[in-house]
Amino acid sequence: TTTTTTTTTTTTATKAPTAATTTLFAAGGGSSGGGGGDGGRKAFERRGKEKEGWVWKKGGVRRNWLKRYFELKMNFMLAVPGGNIKYYESDDRKEAKGTIAVRDILEVRRGVQYTKKGGAAMRRKGSVASELALFEVVTENRVYHFGVPTDDEMNAWCDAIESWLRRAQ
Repeated sequence: TTTTTTTTTTTTATKAPTAATTTLFAAGGGSSGGGGGDGGRKAFERRGKEKEGWVWKKGGVRRNWLKRYFELKMNFMLAVPGGNIKYYESDDRKEAKGTIAVRDILEVRRGVQYTKKGGAAMRRKGSVASELALFEVVTENRVYHFGVPTDDEMNAWCDAIESWLRRAQ
């Protein structure tokens, strides 16, 4: 069995994001509000940071590490508009392999290390995970495991996700 320990920061979101995202849409971000004005800009300013790029993701079923192209963006097509993390096999973004709604994220864990029961490190030399800065995104139904080449890139992804969580509180 494996356990997960965190070595740096954990951010936890409260489970009341719908009010904030509804307010965001009501502030004029939708296409149905007449009159033009700056309503769209107000909605844009209330969004979190958008980000995209290559991230390694540990599979939910086949538990291997696969490189995926990720994007964190606003999605106005939802019943309650909010941020989405979508991931693709390639950067042409033709068909999403999966989506994580930011409103479903409970916490982000930075600097994760995987250990065996008893505390022995599981990072095998030569494995993909041994070369990555790891972080996790926790939802009610799943813990997503991600890795990027540097701590700076890990912090950039975590900061971007957390910027959406702060707006959802």
